[in-house]
Amino acid sequence: MRVALQRVDHLHGAVPRLRQRVDDHLELAIGHDVPGLTVGASVVTGKTGQDNADLNGADARLTLWDVHARYNVDKLDLRALYARGHLNDASKINAAFSGVENQVASGFYGWYAEAAYHVWKSGDHDLAPFVRYEKWDTQADLASNTVRQAGSENDIWTVGANYWPHPQVVLKADYQKFDKPDGDKGDKRLNLGLGYMF
Repeated sequence: MRVALQRVDHLHGAVPRLRQRVDDHLELAIGHDVPGLTVGASVVTGKTGQDNADLNGADARLTLWDVHARYNVDKLDLRALYARGHLNDASKINAAFSGVENQVASGFYGWYAEAAYHVWKSGDHDLAPFVRYEKWDTQADLASNTVRQAGSENDIWTVGANYWPHPQVVLKADYQKFDKPDGDKGDKRLNLGLGYMF
């Protein structure tokens, strides 16, 4: 992976009016040359208020972004993701719906990291045990008129395995342990699943 950050003092081939207004910017160049590595990012933003009269003029702009990576080589499969969101005018929204128990936060985030190892492959059959750690906080940043709700922050350990009897069919089993930073050990869950790709 090669990353280069450089300062650019002009735009080659730019429209003259644009060149007059944009005469200095930073340029980021990333070169990808690691076999098995995939890196990505995304961002989306938009007004969610939709001119709702109940929101007292709040545009309620929601911005979500993430970065993610996956490294797959031989039998090893590693992946990670981090996502964060921000909601403008959260205090106005909460004031407009003051009777609602679960009010909105101005910021929230979540991330996970997972490692899997394909211990057995034979023909179409594939067995891959995995371990995953994830953390999220749906009320990471609170508006001044918001009270933190119980259970908004979680740490979760998951241990399990995926078995593919066919490339388009997967059987899943995992055990999850929830830990909450407030000392509550939370839930323990056993999950069984079946996936089929059409």
